[in-house]
Amino acid sequence: MFNKWRINKSVKEQKAKAVTGKLNSENIKNILGDSNDVMIKDVFINNEKKFKVKAIGIDGLVDSQIVDAYILKPLALDEIYKQVRSEQELYNFIMQGSIYHLAQSDIDNVEKVIEEVLNGQTVIVFDSIEKAISFDAKSLPNRSIQEAESESVMKGAKDSFIESLRTNTALVRRKIKEPSLRFKNFQVGKTTKTPVNIVYLEGIADQDIIDKLVNRIENLDINDLITPGNFEENIRENRFSLFPEVEYTERVDKFCANLVDGKVGVLIDGLPIAYIVPGLFAMLFQAPEDYSQKYIVASFTRIIRYFCAFITVLIPGFYVAITSFHQEMIPTDLAISIIKSKEGVPFTTAIEVFGMLLAFEVLLEASLRLPKAIGATISIIGGLVIGEAAVSAKFISPAVVVIVAIAGIAGFVIPNQSLSNALRMCRFFLLFCGVFGGLVGISMGFTLLIYYLCTLESFGVPYMTPYASNNGSGMIEDTIVRKFSDSGE
Repeated sequence: MFNKWRINKSVKEQKAKAVTGKLNSENIKNILGDSNDVMIKDVFINNEKKFKVKAIGIDGLVDSQIVDAYILKPLALDEIYKQVRSEQELYNFIMQGSIYHLAQSDIDNVEKVIEEVLNGQTVIVFDSIEKAISFDAKSLPNRSIQEAESESVMKGAKDSFIESLRTNTALVRRKIKEPSLRFKNFQVGKTTKTPVNIVYLEGIADQDIIDKLVNRIENLDINDLITPGNFEENIRENRFSLFPEVEYTERVDKFCANLVDGKVGVLIDGLPIAYIVPGLFAMLFQAPEDYSQKYIVASFTRIIRYFCAFITVLIPGFYVAITSFHQEMIPTDLAISIIKSKEGVPFTTAIEVFGMLLAFEVLLEASLRLPKAIGATISIIGGLVIGEAAVSAKFISPAVVVIVAIAGIAGFVIPNQSLSNALRMCRFFLLFCGVFGGLVGISMGFTLLIYYLCTLESFGVPYMTPYASNNGSGMIEDTIVRKFSDSGE
């Protein structure tokens, strides 16, 4: 708590200095401190020591070759500057185009200079007239565009977003060559000042959703925007809801397809993912691969996803309910098989299922945190060796292992990982409903879950659209089954 207070105080003091200080190189140097990556260089005009200006940039963020060849060299060697007698004349010359650069802007306050320098711009400071000119000569480190790791591609585009905002906007422009495509820029985070872009197609996206998203981004009161959670948790309407209200993707084609459908996108500098709003329940069951396959195959796959969602949530609690309260519902042969498999096991069915579900979560977490090669080994060892040993030692019954395995595998079928995580948590809730109330408890718990989903909204749009809105219209088209493509497939 003390560190957070100290950081906030430091940021406020630094900002106060920037606002009240004069625009000159000495003040800028005091604000930036003695960091060895801050480059402040004297530039003598036309190699004469009549007067000089200051060039300021961050080593590693600016392209030194561009700065040397197209900014500093002309100032030092061009004959045109022989007639310049003051910084004001030089400032006017540059602003009139004596240095040919596509992206340059004039600055008249220190705060803006600091912002431009920290964003990777090169700034020429004129001390005597308290003005500056910013040149865009960035050289930010980027990784190459690769295939999305968390969203596999069988048939389709393999380019994915990277950490560079400008590269990501270019990828979107490459796929949507439409003049109505709009990018709105914002800065989020008191400390990080992270660039954020809202992306939408004007005339297609709902203006109310755009306005709500703009309002929430402008009112984000956070110190940093470095991790996805900082954005997701503060942009949603129901902060404590398990279910995701914004959809995320690494794939450019999926992002662009949603823009064309009228959704609004968000790109954040430093994050290799893009967000799509509003994030609705039906959207989270869709995958880009659905539109790369035939209509019947894709529709069948999507139906399986909905079926698996019900299975992963209901089957553990259902098994506990029928074995503990409703044994008469079990066929005789199956009941005898379950009883035999449970011989020698000292725990109740409820404790067995709960313990196995908890072990499954621990095993999943371990496999995610370890390196890929070791993680795969841990999964195999945990699933086969430890599971088999537990059954042989009569700690758990084989039927419980099968039930938990079915529930776990069914949960992995869900395309959206955030929704899959939410359904795993709901699985525990319905398990306790089955433990204390049998099938009646599960029915009541499941009804409460559906009711809760129907009360949620994402940017003013009902979360269960079109299932719980529009008077039922559009319940089938591109929800449970995939709609036909425009070509009539």
